[in-house]
Amino acid sequence: MASLILLLGFMLLAFLTNIGQVVCGSGNNYVRDACSVTRYKDLCMHSLASFSDEAKSSPSKWARAGVSVTISEVKIVAAELIKLKISGV
Repeated sequence: MASLILLLGFMLLAFLTNIGQVVCGSGNNYVRDACSVTRYKDLCMHSLASFSDEAKSSPSKWARAGVSVTISEVKIVAAELIKLKISGV
């Protein structure tokens, strides 16, 4: 569980470090522009697409969206790890 928290912290730090480099665009390019600084652009675009209308060109809103997605994914992983632990795998 400690390694999971460490992973979450690292992902959050990496995202927040890069969010300052975001070059905001117009039209439907908000997600692509926000994800342009990430290593896994396709995954980023897929994960953040639903936040496009709300976040638009606000780096702080993109950061919050990234944190929200990361927390949701970590909860899913944690639930799966608990299942594995209970099953004794």
